Amino acid sequence: MDPISNDGGNNKMRYNVIDKRIKKYLVVLLLILLTVAFFGCGNAEKNTGAPAGEIAVQDNPEQAEKVTGSATATPEAISDAIPEAAPENMPAKSEPSETSERQQDKLTCTVSITCATILDNMENLTRGKEEVVPADGVVMSAKTVAFEPGDTVFDVLSSVTKMQKIHMEFTMTPLYKSAYIEGINNIYEFDCGELSGWMYKVNGVFPSRGCSAYELSDGDTVEWIYSCSLGSDIGGNYLEQKGE
Repeated sequence: MDPISNDGGNNKMRYNVIDKRIKKYLVVLLLILLTVAFFGCGNAEKNTGAPAGEIAVQDNPEQAEKVTGSATATPEAISDAIPEAAPENMPAKSEPSETSERQQDKLTCTVSITCATILDNMENLTRGKEEVVPADGVVMSAKTVAFEPGDTVFDVLSSVTKMQKIHMEFTMTPLYKSAYIEGINNIYEFDCGELSGWMYKVNGVFPSRGCSAYELSDGDTVEWIYSCSLGSDIGGNYLEQKGE
């Protein structure tokens, strides 16, 4: 056999073997690449949980932010964006009328309490009472007192003595259906003689009814005065009114 031909045949056989091996390697490599590509795409889709169309959007951050923002808008954001509608049929504020202002104004009267007549009859005063008699005879100077419609002279006296912390004692007389004032400032009836006691007048006139039966009017002037002679020493002659 020719050595040269033998060498050429051997070389040809070698090339054929190498060629087959290369093709086999290429086929295996191609299969591997296809397998990796297939499983890689499947995993990417599972991880993102989004369709393929959305993957392309992620490449543009600004566009992705717009898409995500519109898709994940919260109810609070939506409610903030919608302006609140004004309530329907809302009543308009009414201006206060003169009538309502007058109704709010309370009625007032003036009340005073004096016992100056005792100063002229100190010899008849019950012993120990000197300390409760004011030096000028004024137990309470004139005070303006607010009252409600229907209030009586007694109601106002009871109110003002409580406010001024002045002692006042009374009793109810069923016969006259009225309160009778027994003492003010610890000065009682009969403390300065048998005809002494408390009397009242309204607007300068001594009424002929009990103090809890006399309803006041706005602007009235009430004076509680201690008399040592059944009213004759203070301009209210009770005996003459009774025909005695």
